[in-house]
Amino acid sequence: GAFDKFTTFSPLRGELGAGLAPSNLGNPELKPEVATEIEGGFEAGVWNNRVGLNATAWHRTVNDLLIARQFAPSGGFRSTQLDNIGQAKAHGLELSVLTYIINRPNFGLEFSANAASLSQTLTSLGGSPVIKTNAGYVRHRVFLKQGDPLGSIYVPRMAVACPSGNTPAQNKA
Repeated sequence: GAFDKFTTFSPLRGELGAGLAPSNLGNPELKPEVATEIEGGFEAGVWNNRVGLNATAWHRTVNDLLIARQFAPSGGFRSTQLDNIGQAKAHGLELSVLTYIINRPNFGLEFSANAASLSQTLTSLGGSPVIKTNAGYVRHRVFLKQGDPLGSIYVPRMAVACPSGNTPAQNKA
């Protein structure tokens, strides 16, 4: 946003008078993301263009990746703050086939099929530890981990009862 770089405050109304409440922590080191992408593909028609084939492959690298991070709320700023961290890489492939089964002046019937694949990986967190994203619901386990896909969901481990009736954590004592 226009003011993500600056520390801002919101107006606060109260019975005893006006005041200010922390709004945006601000980050003076904030820079734009820089994405570099290369893409290539082809389109071909066979049998007098009754069948068309399309293919596209691409590869993207994003440096100075912008992530909404939660900093310590004890500073008074409870909302997330944009921060540049690390790098993400992505690549994909798109394929499509189109065929004209019937192609008459008053009637036409065509068939098409599409397929696509996408792979996105967080290749660097810039030295930051694992980041839990703000999913809105406390039980969502969406984390940013280096080497994993962006926005991966992780299942929490549950304690398993031992034959003695204790949990594994109780048995370690």
